[in-house]
Amino acid sequence: MATHNGQAITPTCNSKTATTNNLTVSAAPAISPTSCNYDLNAPADITATITWNSAVSVTDAVYSIRPDVTVYTLDSDDYTVAGNGLTIENSFFSDLPLTTGAALDFVFTFNTGATATLTVNVVDGFVAVTDISRVPAAATAGTPLTLIGTVSPANATNQTVTWSVYNAGDTGASISGDILSTTAAGVAVVRATVTNGLTASSDYTQDFNITVNAAPVTTYTVTFSSNGGTYATKTVNAGESIGSGNFPSDPTRSSYSFGGWFTGENGAGTEFTSATPVNATMTVYAKWTYGGGGDGDNDGDGDNGGSSVKPSEKTITVTETSSGLFSGSMGKISVSANMDNAFSNSVEVKVTDTGEDKASFQLGAGDEFYPFDISLYIKGTNEKTQPAPGYAVTISLPVPENLLDKKELLDVVHKSDSGKVTTLASRLEQRNGVWYLVFEATEFSPYALVVRRAGSYDESAGVPYYLNANGNKVFIGLAANGKYIAPEGVTVSVM
Repeated sequence: MATHNGQAITPTCNSKTATTNNLTVSAAPAISPTSCNYDLNAPADITATITWNSAVSVTDAVYSIRPDVTVYTLDSDDYTVAGNGLTIENSFFSDLPLTTGAALDFVFTFNTGATATLTVNVVDGFVAVTDISRVPAAATAGTPLTLIGTVSPANATNQTVTWSVYNAGDTGASISGDILSTTAAGVAVVRATVTNGLTASSDYTQDFNITVNAAPVTTYTVTFSSNGGTYATKTVNAGESIGSGNFPSDPTRSSYSFGGWFTGENGAGTEFTSATPVNATMTVYAKWTYGGGGDGDNDGDGDNGGSSVKPSEKTITVTETSSGLFSGSMGKISVSANMDNAFSNSVEVKVTDTGEDKASFQLGAGDEFYPFDISLYIKGTNEKTQPAPGYAVTISLPVPENLLDKKELLDVVHKSDSGKVTTLASRLEQRNGVWYLVFEATEFSPYALVVRRAGSYDESAGVPYYLNANGNKVFIGLAANGKYIAPEGVTVSVM
């Protein structure tokens, strides 16, 4: 009895049942997929899967190459069958003169006599590079430039770009990886290469002109100051020295000998020579040594009769008043000193803010505290200085606007480096309608204006006083508006 899909088939003839031999119809073996591609750009083995059904082995294999119809035998070395897997070796295809568009039809015969066909189409999946764009067109000498480029088309098979110098010109160009380095202005030609970018076996190259601009030059000015005036100015590139050929000749001055140029006045600071590198705009000062003769004032009248006494040229000047305490004041801070004896050099005074707090000045809870800083520097340097022993600097501070109604209660307090707090003697002076607090200072750094806690008194009752540790009466200074100023913790009486 024949069966189909497991069902018995009973043939009939002339309405009578006919008896046949028992037959079983089985499905033929198959290969899947039935069609695939062989890529000339990426050659590889061709693989497929065998569905055996009733077959158990492949007994023969032939092929033809369209459009030719000649049939060739496929050698057993050119393909393998393992389990359900069928592999046609890449070496078989590589030995054939294949071109894009060809097709190979493989026919495999099984032990059952059935056949199955596998068609292999020959393709070329290579996509060539046609252009490289967006490459930088300019560079600056001395500044590294990263080379980049966009490869077209976006689906090109190979897209890795390597860079080389094709023509450096005068630029001193060199490339490391994708970094272009140059040393001088000009035009450099760089080459971009995509290996196997044109075909599967040839490179794509493209050249680019890059304009290299000269690096900007930073220059600084050196001012040579002699005897209070400008003697010469020189412009020099950053990091370079003026050089002996361009350095000013030595200045001359009656009764003085020239001792070189220095960053501070009268030989202070560091000596400046023709070989000194310049890294900022600066002023240097002539060092003079008085040698006697003439009048010393350089006016040619000889009015000191040849005296060897050197006239004072040193100055003390307020050069910075950045303290917020005195901003908006009507007057200006001024200073004075005996410059012939108090200092060896001209002095700059800087009045700035300070981070000191009330507790560090050991003030009472009721005292008002207004800190600031006064520092003295040798002119033209960052070197601090102070007057010689026995000498002081007279300082005039304009009373801050917010303290004018308390000006009679103001004290000037100084804190030394050792932490000692001292209240300095001070006085009020009015100049051109502006009130100033004037005091003498010998030490510098943290200062404060302090409004002391005040008590009231009845002027008709007498003068306020307190007893010191020895039991002696200490009369208290009187302030305006019925107020007195007393140290903290004392008992005030009136007599």
